[in-house]
Amino acid sequence: MKTDQIINLNVGGKHYVTNVSTLTMYPDSMIGSMFSGRFPPVKDNRGSYVIDRDGKIFRYILNFLRTAQLCLPDHFSEWDLLEAEADFYQIEQLSEAILAAKESRGLFNKNVTFELEQRKHWGGLTEWYGYTDSDVMRAMPKLNRDNDNRLICNVCKLDKESLRPGICKCDDSFRRFFQEISNAGFRYCSSMAENLRKSEEIVIWTFCRGPLYS
Repeated sequence: MKTDQIINLNVGGKHYVTNVSTLTMYPDSMIGSMFSGRFPPVKDNRGSYVIDRDGKIFRYILNFLRTAQLCLPDHFSEWDLLEAEADFYQIEQLSEAILAAKESRGLFNKNVTFELEQRKHWGGLTEWYGYTDSDVMRAMPKLNRDNDNRLICNVCKLDKESLRPGICKCDDSFRRFFQEISNAGFRYCSSMAENLRKSEEIVIWTFCRGPLYS
């Protein structure tokens, strides 16, 4: 596609008009790949390119691609949806802008910690646990946990439904969890290691968020 080519989009039933240059502003993103020829999208019967995502929230994403600025109304409240869409389109710069906007609007006024615990068992089994407030977990679309605080990675779980809680099969499990915790506005604070039993080694990383830790 030529960079000045006009593109008609059908995003969740809402129609937008833009050009290839705008959509490929961040070529390593998912949406950049879609319109650079690597992963061409499908068209509807009117010739518009179809993206089966939230059409209303896409206006903020498209404006960010146009201006590299996140412009939101004063009483914007759909943060979880916006973060999920930014994650789908894999626009890291937008995710960072969302985090900055939340901080500037005082949405992280509550002091809270997230303890990421890795348990290495004799025999090679590694389990992951997460200790934080329930509302924090609900705002993290790629992570979940069971009643025993064992983490569930929704990334590798998609392809391996047999995985039990606490087990992550991503290429770099720590990096995966670290990224998701950081995306939620937490900063690394400290870590410690201990051997409770000869057959088990535990490492705990503590992450902090809120004005007390800024």
